[in-house]
Amino acid sequence: GLGDVYKRQVHIPEIDTWFNLSIPLRLNTNISSMNIQFITENIKDINIYIDKIYIRSVDPDVIPDIYMLFDPSKLSVKRGIIYGGVIRHFPVNLTGYLWFGPYIDLRPGNYTVIYWIKINNYTQNHILDVDISSDFGKEVYVVKEISSKEILLHKWFRITITLNTTNTLRDVEFRGYIWDRYSDVELLFIELYGWYK
Repeated sequence: GLGDVYKRQVHIPEIDTWFNLSIPLRLNTNISSMNIQFITENIKDINIYIDKIYIRSVDPDVIPDIYMLFDPSKLSVKRGIIYGGVIRHFPVNLTGYLWFGPYIDLRPGNYTVIYWIKINNYTQNHILDVDISSDFGKEVYVVKEISSKEILLHKWFRITITLNTTNTLRDVEFRGYIWDRYSDVELLFIELYGWYK
């Protein structure tokens, strides 16, 4: 049913703060009613408040054809651990890939990838890179350097990179490479939005 088509998992990046959540719906027919539900799983002693719900019509070209969320359970970890629901690099770990995967295929299209990252400590300007690759890392399409000038310590921030492809890509990864071995870096999740050609 429609409820299953538009179900979306939500990760809360910060406690005690308001945040916006958008869920795009693509409808091919008129509907007379809509039921919006918020279901909590494995949450104890946390109050969740909803201030307002808006429903608006937008240009169909704005709505993505695909949305995927990759939390730590869907990625591989090398230079860190999964701790408290995040992938984390502690200052004792070495340089190298903190996370990699999830090895998915992408059809020809335009894609936006959003990495939710928090940096708690660093010792050099060039902290880490995020990239998009395919064919088990043999082809690298985009690399974005994260430097100390772009961040606020102890705050979640989003790094957005885009990819346009006219070919189907196999075994695609959204990776994070640590350059500052003494940094304390966390990855909450990665979001993928895609518009097919």
